[in-house]
Amino acid sequence: MNKPLSGMVRIQKARTTLLLDHPFFGTLLFRLGAQARSSIATMATDGVSLYFNPQFVETLSAAEIAGTLAHEVMHPALQHHTRRGGRTPRRWNMACDYAINPMLVDAGLTLPKGVLLDNRFRGMSAEQIYNLLEEEEQNPSSSSTADESQDDFAESSGGPNSSDSSCSEKDMDEPSVPQTPGGIGQVLDAPEPENGQGDTVAEQARDWQIAVEQAENVAKLAGKLPAGVTRSLDAAQAFRFEDHQSPQNSSSCFAALNFGPCHVSLSFKPLNGLSVLAR
Repeated sequence: MNKPLSGMVRIQKARTTLLLDHPFFGTLLFRLGAQARSSIATMATDGVSLYFNPQFVETLSAAEIAGTLAHEVMHPALQHHTRRGGRTPRRWNMACDYAINPMLVDAGLTLPKGVLLDNRFRGMSAEQIYNLLEEEEQNPSSSSTADESQDDFAESSGGPNSSDSSCSEKDMDEPSVPQTPGGIGQVLDAPEPENGQGDTVAEQARDWQIAVEQAENVAKLAGKLPAGVTRSLDAAQAFRFEDHQSPQNSSSCFAALNFGPCHVSLSFKPLNGLSVLAR
């Protein structure tokens, strides 16, 4: 009982730190309701919840928790939870991590040791990185990254959220994600509405786009908007509109994302019981 509580308290403190020092990431984080889950090795998000393993949180310094939380919230900020389509979950997670981590380091955040960082991928979208990783897996001699990813993929040919051999023993309702080398926070697909309850994937994508715009405004007012984050968001959105062939990225999803300027309040509806400031 104490360990989950301790992990939750440390996460709440890191959220507050991010809100004060890095308001772009801190503002967005309040959209995610934190939940302790032993089925998650590190952290993970589906754009609605922030899942964390209390034992993993206990291994991190305060600065590393803040960096890992910022990493997690950038997955839905960049729409990674709605853009996977038919891509391999494990390679998609690696590509998303390679896209996110450089901008966090540039923003002055601290990440745990061994995370996925490669200057070859700096400024690329997750889709572009995924394609390169796929090519390198098919050409093992092209880079050391390919060797790592090929060994990694040899272990898993399971379903979309396969994690390890113990998954079959877990409750089917428990979230699980593919293990990736250097993965500190994974991304799950956005949840589909059940029995007509809940937002569609397109609606979730639209809500996150509005939230990101609001968070940028909050950070600008505080004079703390990382330049690299804006460039990455713009580049990811431009590339996303070109990626028509993915089954999950349907035309309705693109239409929902591709709307013109809108004026929004700096507050929006409470999510998961939390009242939030947003971008």
